[in-house]
Amino acid sequence: MRVFYSPDYVAAKHEFDTTRKAAWVADRIRDDVAITAPDIDYVEALIRRVHAPDYIDALATGQPKVLAQSQGFDWDAGLWKGIKASTAGMVAAVDETLTHDRPSGSLSSGMHHAGYDYGNGFCSVNGLVVAAKHALDYYGTKVTILDLDAHAGGGTDNLLRRHEMTNVQHLDLTVSPFDTYRGVRHRTDRNFVMDEVDDWTYLVLVEHLLEQIPLWDDRLVIYNAGMDPYPTVSREALAKREVMVAEYLRRNRINVMFGLAGGYTWNQTPDEVADMHVLTVNAFANIPAPSIVS
Repeated sequence: MRVFYSPDYVAAKHEFDTTRKAAWVADRIRDDVAITAPDIDYVEALIRRVHAPDYIDALATGQPKVLAQSQGFDWDAGLWKGIKASTAGMVAAVDETLTHDRPSGSLSSGMHHAGYDYGNGFCSVNGLVVAAKHALDYYGTKVTILDLDAHAGGGTDNLLRRHEMTNVQHLDLTVSPFDTYRGVRHRTDRNFVMDEVDDWTYLVLVEHLLEQIPLWDDRLVIYNAGMDPYPTVSREALAKREVMVAEYLRRNRINVMFGLAGGYTWNQTPDEVADMHVLTVNAFANIPAPSIVS
């Protein structure tokens, strides 16, 4: 399995999990999977097909600050460099998966809250929708965005509606009310989970969500693999979730690529956050995962 990452992912001066943890994860997986730097030469054009020109200009130049920093980070040129590299990794993972018919991923995070003309919740560019549009336009494949981050993907919903991307199924399971939205049945089938959910119920809902992915057409699943449902959901349950998702898609011969999504040091150490994200990589690389201790 090939995973995309380069040091440009962490080029921003702003110190935060979203701008740093890709390097933590890369250090842990480089002996087990192939890590490749994505080609960023053409990605800005793809980003501009999804987001508002004035917003992308702000991310590129830092002005106006209200837009450039709307995701919550102090702007510098490295921030835009990191955004482009991380988004390019998502696009490269689409190419890898659909060209070679095997799972792939990018150590990207900070995507699903970014809408058409704004950033939000530590998300600047919606790499999920950029990747989905690339898959639709260049491969003609239908797409499912499977979002298991703790929070709702309101930015993703905003962009799918804006661009009328009815060939994209959006499945979103949350344990937090942040960035919620109203789903549209023909495209969006989201389940909102209150934050008292137990591990068993959570895993049952994940299984239910997986069963909503159509099996009878050529389809790409773009998996937003958040680890921030912890501590509402235990580490053990999240480890089981990754194996469940990977095995279900493998068993049903559904193409899949993943990004990392949320996972924070508010309630864990950097090492613990990185180890949780490694569970995603291992599940899709079919590497047995070590035990997770709460």
